[in-house]
Amino acid sequence: MRRRFVLALAAVLLAACGSSPVAVAPPAVPTRVPLRAVNLEPVLIQDGDLPSGLSPAQVFDAPPPAFKDYPAATKAAYQRFQRAGDTAGGVTVLLYEQAADLANAAAQAVPTKKDYQAVEGVGERAALFVPELLTVRQIGFVRCQAVVNVVMDQVEPDELIAYAKRLDRRLQGMVC
Repeated sequence: MRRRFVLALAAVLLAACGSSPVAVAPPAVPTRVPLRAVNLEPVLIQDGDLPSGLSPAQVFDAPPPAFKDYPAATKAAYQRFQRAGDTAGGVTVLLYEQAADLANAAAQAVPTKKDYQAVEGVGERAALFVPELLTVRQIGFVRCQAVVNVVMDQVEPDELIAYAKRLDRRLQGMVC
């Protein structure tokens, strides 16, 4: 009797270890959206992003003229900032599929000149430009396949960096 009980228990335990009669699907792997299809506009500026006095203005699907020497981007977005109705900077995001174009644009957006300061915690690399005689501040950074440039007038460098960090976090899920 005892032997039958042990055999029955062993049979039940072995049956529990067998494969499931219901097929288990592997977890879904997200498919990356092609860079041309990425919608950048909703991530450029969100509520609470901009320092006091700055507000979002027009959005364009091409970079401003200052980027004429950059390689043509696969996808681009540019949104102006305004203060009291006047342009007070803007944010430009350029997406690149080709590594050579990305490297070229990154070298221009994140220069290593003495007037630029490296910034930790923004993108894979970032550089801040704070000219002594002007009120304009600029930060450029690279995140995966994106090159970003942000210019703000009449703000403190830490306000500019805080905005760049928030934008960087939002871009990570889209361009990496």
